[in-house]
Amino acid sequence: MVHSVDVQQVQRLVHIGRRAFLARMRHQVQAELARTSGDWQKVLTIRNKALKQGWRPNDPLESFVFIEAYAHSNDWENARK
Repeated sequence: MVHSVDVQQVQRLVHIGRRAFLARMRHQVQAELARTSGDWQKVLTIRNKALKQGWRPNDPLESFVFIEAYAHSNDWENARK
């Protein structure tokens, strides 16, 4: 059976997916840049902003920079979460 494809719908979905991916990457890149300068408070600010925008880690490695920031801030309870 052959299904018709709504090309415009597919393009919209690709656009939405691309925007979501770029938003995820923006948070990660910003956090990594703050990490390189040792600005742990900025890393946590970026995390909080990302969480408010619906970000959740897809992979444990995505959380590492934030765990490290909690550890450097002596916030061991959040580092363990």
